[in-house]
Amino acid sequence: MVSLSRRWPEVQPVPQALHAAAASDADAREAWEDRMSSIRTLARDVTDRLARRRLLAAGWTAERAAEWIQAIVNPLTWVQLVEELGWSQREYEQRLVTITRQVLVRANALGNEIHLGAPCGTARSGHGVARGEIRRNVQGVSNVSSDWSR
Repeated sequence: MVSLSRRWPEVQPVPQALHAAAASDADAREAWEDRMSSIRTLARDVTDRLARRRLLAAGWTAERAAEWIQAIVNPLTWVQLVEELGWSQREYEQRLVTITRQVLVRANALGNEIHLGAPCGTARSGHGVARGEIRRNVQGVSNVSSDWSR
């Protein structure tokens, strides 16, 4: 998640323009939905891992949690907080991780060193994540961020 949000300064103002055009242009709407789907897929990787490890907070499914992550990692949210309201990138990243942990991770699991700030929300605990999984997530972040340039 944090890795993806670090790409938003590089791709602005493309997301804003694409989102605005999507209201009246079918091709722009399709492109916007494609980008959002890519973000949701990355988020779903994170929430699936949390669910498999029984770390997802009560009341959340992996799908709903991924949708929530998609909404808060959305580049338009970044624009509003960082560019319009003056948050620093560091504050945005810290709060993104803190709030996501508080909302999506079981309260009694917080002592398990869940690091949502690792590449694309990779969780690290006694249930280590395979190196290939991390590499796929980092590649996924690169793919999603390069999508905005098309």
